[in-house]
Amino acid sequence: MSSSSSEATLSAPTTRDASWTNWAGNITSTPAYSVEPRNEDEVVEAVRFAIAQNLPVRVVGTGHSWTGLGATDGVQINVSKLSGLRVVDRERKRVAVAAGTSIFDACEALWEEGFSLKNQGDIDVQTIAGAASTGTHGSGITLANIASSIKRIRLVNGLGELVEITEDEPELLRAARISLGTLGVFVEIELEVTDRYYLEEEVTFPSWDELLEKWDSNVQENLHSSFFWFPTPESPSLYDLEIPEGVTVTDHAHLRRINKVEGPARVVDDSRRVDRNYLIYHGTFTGPYFEFEYFIPADRALEVMTRLREIVTNENPEELYPIQPRWIKGDDAYLSPCYKQDSVGISISGNASTDYLAYLQKMDGVFQAYGGRPHWGKFHFFNRAKAQEVFPEFDKFNSIRREFDPNDIFLNELTGELFRD
Repeated sequence: MSSSSSEATLSAPTTRDASWTNWAGNITSTPAYSVEPRNEDEVVEAVRFAIAQNLPVRVVGTGHSWTGLGATDGVQINVSKLSGLRVVDRERKRVAVAAGTSIFDACEALWEEGFSLKNQGDIDVQTIAGAASTGTHGSGITLANIASSIKRIRLVNGLGELVEITEDEPELLRAARISLGTLGVFVEIELEVTDRYYLEEEVTFPSWDELLEKWDSNVQENLHSSFFWFPTPESPSLYDLEIPEGVTVTDHAHLRRINKVEGPARVVDDSRRVDRNYLIYHGTFTGPYFEFEYFIPADRALEVMTRLREIVTNENPEELYPIQPRWIKGDDAYLSPCYKQDSVGISISGNASTDYLAYLQKMDGVFQAYGGRPHWGKFHFFNRAKAQEVFPEFDKFNSIRREFDPNDIFLNELTGELFRD
């Protein structure tokens, strides 16, 4: 580990005692210092300042999380000004991306260089480092989450040192890829990318019975396959999903089949379109809504979805939001919800006008019975004991975390419940 000399000062733009609220509006905190570093030297300064002042540190980007990951009364470091592609290695298909670059901006810049992310989700406003750090993903049983593409990470650790983690240190890299901001402040990540590509999206609206008939083939025969199941006629509008006139909605689904094709962008027919991959992935979910997502083994997806449908239909008809399963390939990051397991992530949102927390807790009980693992950026009801049960390498991760942050400066209330001894 290397470091450079720096006074315990703040040269980056800084505000005092400014209230911060996450995207969904359900988490608010008032950091003593809100810092917006413009380069990695200013990140080092901010962390060393926090150490000198005996203050905790948390990192935020766009705040697109339903949890308290970014909340702190200490020093909050917003990495949004660390943005852009830095290095493009065409031969190895590797790119270095500044940590605060949004997914959309990264995709636009990559396209101009002839490359694309291997996969992504349908929300693209998050910083790419924040999305990776929480296990954000797209769909496709042959494709893993964003973090799985990380080959190198440059960060500032809990001692105020600049550290680089590479493939030569595989255990450290497995810990850092999905680390909830507890190893340090990411300033740059190197991603393995692929040649840019176009996608064709086909949208249909099958009934539940029709979904069951093609449950396996939809997943196996398409690069990406996911759907939103609608419990009520009001459901589609809650996620800004357009429904053609005359289409039945209740107990039907908005099913997307997505595959690679040759460009250019075009409309094929009323239900199909072709575009750059990141424009096909993109969704228009304006919110706010209150979402959680759990990952269960892929071969249990049908029985879990069947039980969730029964709960909404028979026990909680006041809950209107669609339910979305997405298939994801397993990976090897210690805190990945898909750790060494091909999985299905099932997203559920609560209606703000209802007792949605009780509803989500009921759904949580279903997932717990199947060894469900949480999406770290969304609502979850996990504590340390639960995490140790379903993440086989949880203790190994925490041991590495202590090496990078021996004084726990990157822990707040939420992460402290998981990792503090």
